[in-house]
Amino acid sequence: MKQIYQYFSLLSFTFSLYFGWLAYHHLAAEDMDQMYLNISYCALFLSVMVFTFGMKDRKKPINHEKKRHAAPSLFSCG
Repeated sequence: MKQIYQYFSLLSFTFSLYFGWLAYHHLAAEDMDQMYLNISYCALFLSVMVFTFGMKDRKKPINHEKKRHAAPSLFSCG
């Protein structure tokens, strides 16, 4: 499962590089609307990369508490 997170992190990093490269070319062409759009896509994929890279080190939480029976309510029937 950890390898899936690593591959997904690498794939999102590749997408962020692509959109960063496009943003640079739109900056050189002075097309600012497309440049800002590509920068936002780059930031989106960078955040996905950081999130998935951190997911591989997370552990599932262990629930030590046992389920307790609910106290009888004033409105319960029975």
